Amino acid sequence: MRADRAAFLEAVGVSRETRERLDRYAALLAKWQRRLNLVGPATLPQLWVRHFLDSAQLVDLVAKHRPGGLPARWVDLGSGAGFPGLVIALLGGGEVELVESDARKCSFLRQVIAATDAPARVHQARIETLTDLRPDLVVARALAPLPRLLPLAARLCAPESEIWLLKGAHVEEELTRCPQSWTFELESFPSRTRPGARILRIRNLEGIDG
Repeated sequence: MRADRAAFLEAVGVSRETRERLDRYAALLAKWQRRLNLVGPATLPQLWVRHFLDSAQLVDLVAKHRPGGLPARWVDLGSGAGFPGLVIALLGGGEVELVESDARKCSFLRQVIAATDAPARVHQARIETLTDLRPDLVVARALAPLPRLLPLAARLCAPESEIWLLKGAHVEEELTRCPQSWTFELESFPSRTRPGARILRIRNLEGIDG
């Protein structure tokens, strides 16, 4: 875990205050993991790279590629343990709305927010019930395949909203299964943490369900 943390700090320059906040987050996650399956148990020793750095790479990418850069207003769909949304908030990416339907996970997220003073808010709700958030950016990580995810994201998007998705190595297969009724502009970036994984940037999403 110590080497994993060092690798994160080498890859992402953060202030001492931010480092301390991330340490509090990591400690709370390890504590809650004993009674609530927040992350895959095998990934816990690589928490700082597998989850923190995997989430943090979105901040750099959005800052480089989005007109207006950062900070922004984000919605994180299916937040779970807070990845990527809480990491984005703690790294200064902007204000983050965390959407999670599981009450226990929402309790965890609220405790981390209280302990770290992260600029984030938790919505205990199913994504299908939310319609009025209208963020600059919609993000999701390990939530659902694209054919299911696009209609969910479209519900929350304003015309200028962008969707950024952390996807695995099978993303091309997911893209081929997207209904032809959806149209969008797509950019794809390689993940810094997982070989073969991609980060998708989707703009101008339109469809019969959008």
